[in-house]
Amino acid sequence: MVDVGHKVFSKVLIVEPFYGGSHKQLVDLLKKYIPGCTLVTMTAKKWHWRARTAALSLADMIPCDENYRALFCSSVLNLAELVALRPDLAKLRKVVYFHENQLVYPVRKSQDRDFQYGYNQILTCLTADEVIFNSEFNKNSFLTSIKSFLKLMPDYRPKGLAEKIRKKSRVVYFPVDFESISEKLLNCEKCEKHRINVADRDCNTEYEKTDASQSKRRKEEINSSQEIDKLVKLGQTSTSANFKTSSEIHTSIQIGEKDLTYQRDITDNCGDDFYVNTGNKDSLIKLEQLGSEGEPSHRTKIDNKSENTGKIVNCVSKSNKTEAVFPKVQDSSVEDGSQSNLSKTDLTDSREVVRTDYIREKCEPIGQLQCGYGVEKSGPLHIVWAHRWEHDKDPETFLRVMMRLHKEGFNFRLSVLGEQYTDVPDIFTRAKEELTTKVAHWGYLDSKTEYYLVLRECDVAVSTALHEFFGVSMLEASYLGCYPLCPNRLVYPEIYPKCCLYNTETQLYKRLRNFCLHPVTARNQTIQVDLQRYHSSVILQQLTDILFNS
Repeated sequence: MVDVGHKVFSKVLIVEPFYGGSHKQLVDLLKKYIPGCTLVTMTAKKWHWRARTAALSLADMIPCDENYRALFCSSVLNLAELVALRPDLAKLRKVVYFHENQLVYPVRKSQDRDFQYGYNQILTCLTADEVIFNSEFNKNSFLTSIKSFLKLMPDYRPKGLAEKIRKKSRVVYFPVDFESISEKLLNCEKCEKHRINVADRDCNTEYEKTDASQSKRRKEEINSSQEIDKLVKLGQTSTSANFKTSSEIHTSIQIGEKDLTYQRDITDNCGDDFYVNTGNKDSLIKLEQLGSEGEPSHRTKIDNKSENTGKIVNCVSKSNKTEAVFPKVQDSSVEDGSQSNLSKTDLTDSREVVRTDYIREKCEPIGQLQCGYGVEKSGPLHIVWAHRWEHDKDPETFLRVMMRLHKEGFNFRLSVLGEQYTDVPDIFTRAKEELTTKVAHWGYLDSKTEYYLVLRECDVAVSTALHEFFGVSMLEASYLGCYPLCPNRLVYPEIYPKCCLYNTETQLYKRLRNFCLHPVTARNQTIQVDLQRYHSSVILQQLTDILFNS
């Protein structure tokens, strides 16, 4: 019997025929979360043979134990075969987890889809008591494909299987262990000091401002960007400035002795909107421009008490009584680098107040999941592709784009990471030769800490997957400060906003080309992804409740 969360549960049998990658991550987390689990695994080799024959081997490997009450396995296993070979397991509560499904698995043009893999997964679902998918895309694509898939049978096609399986199906996202990422970086000597962007990070930490040379370098980097549309000017008695806006705003509020709270929010198209919070949770006012009659100091801090998932920066006013004024904003534009006559304000200075580089003197655990560890990034754009080196991740498209950018003279650094198996696509060899002057890291990193350190160095994480039902590596990269660029298909629209999605190879090329020209635009954008949905502690509790039907 096992005590989990002050409840006493019976033992859990975890069976994994392909113990590698995300399959390994999940069962390791479960074993850690539910003490006393029995874990029976097979190595992560020759996936096709594992799917065909694992049940026969596992039937001999699984120990007999009358205390088992629940069985957890991945959809690689043919659960129907295992239960037939081991009738003593039939009485257990059987939960199957779908990391992927074979009904929509992409096949190369020269191959025919193997009917057996999808058929095995259907049998597994019918045998299981609970069927869990790691995303809505995974669940829906599987259930809606069953009918057409069974048409491959010449006759005697069963009916109503999708409805039977749907009744016991649900979505539980894959648990991403953000705390483990934080711990690995905290324990790494290389992480004793690093810089973060206050406007883009929300960590429970004290900060020390950078010196003048760092601030000057930051200012020069910001000046190179042509994509800054909306800026906030703080600490000025003048309220006029040059902004692009679609509406006129004329509002004033009395703050009294309360600190002004400025909140940066990211819309679907990743435009920057700014709000002011009066202290009332229900009173959040959008603004394009801010002027203050009371000059606030430039001392900044993080508001950890805010319940909003946006990035919060407090500017504490020097006076006890401050009135925040929202004047009318005239629509104007900046041409040829000159500003409108409405203002002689240096817009770069205003940007500097909101976005300032800080050095963290001591690493602290991350309490807010809308952020990650960051470093001060400068120099060429650093692009990372961190996926399995197999055709279903479409490395051909990614590396073609990289070689094109290189041939056209764009400056960037490149890290190509991920696990490699027996059949590595030929394009990796050719691309490494052509891109050798651009390569920062190439190949699989055995150390997770080193892997996270590399991700933390990067600016943009790219996926070109043809087969993806969740995408752990992209979420990890996002957590560590990378701008995610994903195809507008599969699971990605379920997780990422539109600004992170592309439709064609040409669009991917153009996005990366623009980022190469202006790296600061990738480094300064905060992507609104609710990482709390995927936090391991939340997900593991959900899985535990399902295993014990509580």
